[in-house]
Amino acid sequence: MTIKKKIFITNTVMILAALLVLLGVGSLLLTIFQHTFLTHQSENAELSAHTTQVQQMLEENPGYGEDWQQWADALDSYDFRLAVRDQDGETVYSNLSQTETESVDSIGEQDDSDTESGHHGHDHASVITVSTFFINSVTVLSARFPVDDTTYQIYAASSADEESLFSTDRRVFQLFLLLFITIGAFVILAILLASRMFTKKLVRQIMEPVDQLAAAASRIESGDLTQPVVYPRDDEFRNVCDSFNQMQRHLKEGMEQNAAYEKARTEMISGISHDLRTPLTSVKGYIKGLQDGVANTEEKRRQYLDIAYSCACDMEGLLAKLFYYSKLETGNMPFYKQKTDMGEYLGRYVEGKKDLIAEKSCLEFQSICQGDCFLDIDQEQMKRVFDNFVENSFKYAHAEPLIMKIMLEKEQDDSLTIVFCDNGVGVPPAKLSHLFEQFYRGDEARSDGEGSGLGLYVCQYIVKAHGGTIRAENQGGLHLIMNFRNKKGEV
Repeated sequence: MTIKKKIFITNTVMILAALLVLLGVGSLLLTIFQHTFLTHQSENAELSAHTTQVQQMLEENPGYGEDWQQWADALDSYDFRLAVRDQDGETVYSNLSQTETESVDSIGEQDDSDTESGHHGHDHASVITVSTFFINSVTVLSARFPVDDTTYQIYAASSADEESLFSTDRRVFQLFLLLFITIGAFVILAILLASRMFTKKLVRQIMEPVDQLAAAASRIESGDLTQPVVYPRDDEFRNVCDSFNQMQRHLKEGMEQNAAYEKARTEMISGISHDLRTPLTSVKGYIKGLQDGVANTEEKRRQYLDIAYSCACDMEGLLAKLFYYSKLETGNMPFYKQKTDMGEYLGRYVEGKKDLIAEKSCLEFQSICQGDCFLDIDQEQMKRVFDNFVENSFKYAHAEPLIMKIMLEKEQDDSLTIVFCDNGVGVPPAKLSHLFEQFYRGDEARSDGEGSGLGLYVCQYIVKAHGGTIRAENQGGLHLIMNFRNKKGEV
């Protein structure tokens, strides 16, 4: 069974059961009330307290004639109401209540035993005979009055004096009971309809995000990660839909990143294969020349061996980069940091590089650091960073003479800034932000097809491992800017 049906059936049964119980309790109370009402009537059957006075007034004939309102006012002082009927039984005047009217109408149907008192045997026309009846807790006095040529039947009636719930008119009670049942049925029907309407609305609100999430899951399964779940209401499902959209975004970003990574890795493998093939071919060629006796002199054989050795060293360097990158990715690259004066460290690095730099190139160091310029660094790993910078300048700067500089500066917040720059052609602005991505090839950044696309990515990894940041700018050549937070001589 679906959630929609379960919610509807449960809600309907709950409301219907509650209404039926309420109706049953109400009917029980009304039954008890009716029984008590009728019992009270039978137990409290007594004549009105003013029966004798009214009977005497009727017998003495106050002489009001046909002024029935005066008759009614006189009887009202004794808490009696008046009904007057002509010889044809038509009502001439009446201010009786419904119960009193019913009692008057039933006088002709009463047995003689219902009469508690009466005066009989007077045949003279001037003597008025008054009959007294007690019917349904109503005292009724009946008399015939001749007025001119017409004889009227006069009824004086009085209901029970007690004004309480149990003095309720029988017919009114029955009407109330009928109305209660009728209105109750309509109320139950209205509540059921309202329950169905609100349940349907609730189910629609619940199923809307569920249907959207199901549709989104189907889209993701088919590979479509572009359409988010749109849920405008601010309720519990909003967080679910937002979390689903965030998951979809992360999944899309991850897939795009993996696709780019796979593409770059494929290109890197292709490039490295090419880079390895060139020196490997040279090594094989020169060794073959030695085997075939092409190098027939000692000097020529030494030259062949030197070239083969150099090519083998190039291949070793390329494989070392791959191995180093693998250690970085697996988190197995240890860092042995020690407190280092960066001014002295960079000065020694530049001095050590002078003998390895070509004649038309130079590497300079400039320090404008005031006070202590200490950092906790792994000196060997940091040397790898600057070696990569120098190697990239040789490969891609395309400047003669090539001038490289390393500058050290202490900022006002005690952080240290190290800038490596050259006077080369720089990098197109649109590609600056990609320089530190893994497998981003040097031929995309500059103009040569050499490189593995790992050098600057490794540099960024090492700098971040030291708590620093690195960025690239074009300022008359490529500037690589590193910043290290340094407070009180510590990183």
